[in-house]
Amino acid sequence: MRELSFVKIPAGVDTADLKAVSEFLSQKCDTHKVDNTPWPEQFPYKPEVSFSGAHDGKAVYLRFDVNEQQILATNTEINQEVYQDSCVEFFIAVDDESYYNFEFNAVGTCLGGFHDAERDYRLHEDLLSGITTLASLGEGPIDKPVGGEWNLTVRIPSGVLEQHSGFAFGGNGARANFYKCGDNHKTPHFVSWNMIEFEKPNFHLPEFFGKVTFE
Repeated sequence: MRELSFVKIPAGVDTADLKAVSEFLSQKCDTHKVDNTPWPEQFPYKPEVSFSGAHDGKAVYLRFDVNEQQILATNTEINQEVYQDSCVEFFIAVDDESYYNFEFNAVGTCLGGFHDAERDYRLHEDLLSGITTLASLGEGPIDKPVGGEWNLTVRIPSGVLEQHSGFAFGGNGARANFYKCGDNHKTPHFVSWNMIEFEKPNFHLPEFFGKVTFE
């Protein structure tokens, strides 16, 4: 199982400015590769993907850097099927009974959900609108058969974790996984940070999440 730590963003960085946060994540934080191909026989293609992260106690900040063969971002409304596009994903469990999924395409469109033994639903659009993004490719839509590099920085406030209203990132731990996919790409792909051992593509398997510490 992979493990990582997210540092607390120092007071000198303006967290209201995602561009400043993105530069901090890129220049001052550890970079982690999303480099596992759990289903190599059926889906061998592995784009270049990495991420870095930090927190300010009230929110987690992530920057994804991607280099891939095709760039696709046709979904531009909250909770649309962004996993069909060039998509990066962050799944997090703050207890042993449930988890959240946050999925973003290359222009920052978000799909979010909550899952436990009794509930399986998409988070409300009003709640997800509290997530802010900064996409190097702008707002889209994009259908680019020739790929290249792009990056996406996101801010996910703790309030979006609506079933865990008392959770604060600072000083706590969680389990998480990070993914890159593109279901509708000319070369579909499914890659993960922590390895998944399952017979077919499925990211909704919290038993394969890695460990994340928020310093």
